[in-house]
Amino acid sequence: MAQNKLGLNVNSISGHMNLSRPAVSLHLKVLKQSGFIKSDKKGVENYYVLTIREPLEQLKSLITAVEDECTGHHEYI
Repeated sequence: MAQNKLGLNVNSISGHMNLSRPAVSLHLKVLKQSGFIKSDKKGVENYYVLTIREPLEQLKSLITAVEDECTGHHEYI
């Protein structure tokens, strides 16, 4: 599923998968709360766009912390 620059609305997203519109809305809510997507309201519809920079930085930090723990490099603040 290609994402256009304006994002996709729930109907567009649910049309590409075997999930109901309410199920897609629930998943989008979780993804938005997690910082993986953002939404922009245009008229009565919300359009969703991937925003992975912050979650990727969080994942990098987690990986570094796990690596440090495994190798014995501890930094305490």
